[in-house]
Amino acid sequence: MKPDASSPGAGLPALSVRRPILAIVMNLLIVLAGVAAILGVEVRELPNIERPIVTVRVDYPGAAPETMDAEVTRQLEGAAARVPGVRSISAASEESNARMRLYFDPSVDVNDAANDVREAVAEVEGANLGEGAEASENESTTEPDSSDEPASERAPC
Repeated sequence: MKPDASSPGAGLPALSVRRPILAIVMNLLIVLAGVAAILGVEVRELPNIERPIVTVRVDYPGAAPETMDAEVTRQLEGAAARVPGVRSISAASEESNARMRLYFDPSVDVNDAANDVREAVAEVEGANLGEGAEASENESTTEPDSSDEPASERAPC
C-alpha cells in the first residue's frame, strides 16, 4: 500500500529520511541565500550622526605640569562644565601647555558650543589664569566611527 499525500508518512520529513543528501542541499541553499541577502543589504538607512567636540589649548611658557593643572586646567574645567550640553570633559596638563576636549550632546550645534566655550574661557582668562597664559579654542565635528580624526575643523575667530 502506497501512502497518499494526506497520510502521516508523506511530506518533507519522509522525503528527508528517504533522501538525506537532498535535505542537506536544500538546507545549505537556504542558508546560502540568507548569507547573500545579509551581505547585500546596504547600510544607507543609518542616520547621519556627528559628535561635536571643542578643544581648548592653553600655552603658559615655563609653567610646570603641576602649576598648569592647579592654576589653569582646573579653572578651565570648572568654567567649561557650566556650558550647556557638555557630555564629558577630558583634560591633560603638560609642561608649558594644557589641552582640554569637551564632548557635547549630538543635538548641540558645534558653532554655538564653541561660542559658549569661548565666552567661558574668556571669563576665566581675564580673571583667574596666570600671567602669560594664552588660551585658544578649536571646534570640530567627528563621525561616530572615526579614529579620532576630525571630519571638519575650524580655526578660532
